[in-house]
Amino acid sequence: MKKLICALLALCVLAGLAACDPGGTPDVTAEALTKANGEKALLAAHENWSNVYRAEFGQNDNCVVTKDCTFVEFPQDRFSILKIGGEEWYYLDIYAGGKPVFYHWYAMTDEEREQIAFDESGFRNLLDPKTTPKETVTEIRDNRDGTLTVTTEATPDAWLGDGERSLFPDDVWDCDHVKCVYFVDKRTLELRSSRAYFVKGDRQTLIGDIGVSYDTPLPDKMTEMLEAVETFKNADPKDRFLLTVVYNAGTPQEERFSTTLVKKQPMTLQQRAGYALYRDPEGTKPFTGKFGEGDVVLYAFPKEAT
Repeated sequence: MKKLICALLALCVLAGLAACDPGGTPDVTAEALTKANGEKALLAAHENWSNVYRAEFGQNDNCVVTKDCTFVEFPQDRFSILKIGGEEWYYLDIYAGGKPVFYHWYAMTDEEREQIAFDESGFRNLLDPKTTPKETVTEIRDNRDGTLTVTTEATPDAWLGDGERSLFPDDVWDCDHVKCVYFVDKRTLELRSSRAYFVKGDRQTLIGDIGVSYDTPLPDKMTEMLEAVETFKNADPKDRFLLTVVYNAGTPQEERFSTTLVKKQPMTLQQRAGYALYRDPEGTKPFTGKFGEGDVVLYAFPKEAT
């Protein structure tokens, strides 16, 4: 009897250890996944991260995020964007070998700019903090190599952001649910890769997949853009000039916006929608894109007014 009792006690102890085993499969939630793959957590652990998104519908992109900036390359459209300190820089592939890096300036208020400028927020989190918590975890598999495969489900309306439905054909949108498969680090829950599907019965339609890397060398285009930014910021004062855009000159609605630029640094200018730029305050000499020497003043008038 003593031996039987001891054996039972031993089994109970072992069962208790197994239940507390830190190597066991953790109970992962969608909220925990979201937090582990948010900007704050990732930048506390890494100098940078990069991800490659391959889309079955819409546009592919390659993204690199650091503490100070966001770099996104759109291979299909042959251009890249660097968002740094609220400013936008573009790399246009068609100018490779020449001067492919352009500074982009919005001649308008900050509020207007925010409505149309490149929104980096969607790239600075690996998982969308608005939609991922709405997913329901349906399976957690321990891969026995330090990683987990976490599968979730969500309704299409809950999973997609505002305005994204138009990206997908109606036949794939008509589905039972969206299925996401996350391949994550078992200890940190940091994303390694993921796939998403529209599911209708036995049919699965791939939406896209993401591969993630951490603390990798910056891509050449991003390095070239950062060097251009550094040169721009440290330019000799004699190489700088002031660009001013005047809206509705000579009227009670007149507004002025100015920025300091650097000679020979390519740039693109975006005025308000519905306005055309001119060299003269009368609106008779259209601006052709060349600044000339010294400070520059351009005049913007509603297109129908000229």
